[in-house]
Amino acid sequence: MSSLFTQALGVDFGTTSLSISDGQRGTLLREPSVAAISAVSGELLAVGEAASTLIRQTPGEVVAMYPVSSGCILDYQIARRMLKFFLRRMRKNRHMAYGAKVVMCARPGVGGSEKMAMEEAARYAGAKEVSLIEEPIAVGIGAGLNVFEPRGRMIIELGAGEGCASVVSLGGVVESQAIPTGGSYMNQCIADYLLSAYGVHVGDTEAESIKLSYSTHEGEMSALGRGEKSGLPEEIRFRPSEIEQALLPVREKI
Repeated sequence: MSSLFTQALGVDFGTTSLSISDGQRGTLLREPSVAAISAVSGELLAVGEAASTLIRQTPGEVVAMYPVSSGCILDYQIARRMLKFFLRRMRKNRHMAYGAKVVMCARPGVGGSEKMAMEEAARYAGAKEVSLIEEPIAVGIGAGLNVFEPRGRMIIELGAGEGCASVVSLGGVVESQAIPTGGSYMNQCIADYLLSAYGVHVGDTEAESIKLSYSTHEGEMSALGRGEKSGLPEEIRFRPSEIEQALLPVREKI
């Protein structure tokens, strides 16, 4: 199994982001898994970061489309075109040879038709050989755990919309249960707290940055936002322990 990751590209096609990595160089690409669709013609205009920029700059004219949700492909045509675009970029940057092996993550409980759709999307994008691995196994390997020994290990992973708590052993998933919360809810909890405590609106990007850094940050933290009363840019300072308190609702759900 370890050779599978060193000789192939790993693709994690999530609800809000798509990442591509390999066993030697780590993450090679990470972009929003969003497509920009013309509100008039229905034409696919852009994918990834370019799509996010287009959606922000032309509200009303462009519709955001997320082709994957909770590990299932909702729009097969958009998903495979998006995947093809990013794998072509890998080839252009010489990170991938044409016809390379691709390993894709699949949520526990995803049905055969959904798995087939993922495999077909990867083959359409140029992959010669496609393997699927359940997400908890991939997460465990990435965290350095020996998921192949005869010992139960609990792995909790949080996506943007929801998470999953799983027990793995002998290279397989013994039990798995969905968690009705994820990274987006964490960002919202942080933004709600800062608005309530300091009267400042912070955007999702700022909340995401706080979420990723508060646990290792020493001393006070700062954030930029818009004052609720003034409507002007304001900088606030707060302690990491406040963010820990703001995320208690997330812990309770887990």
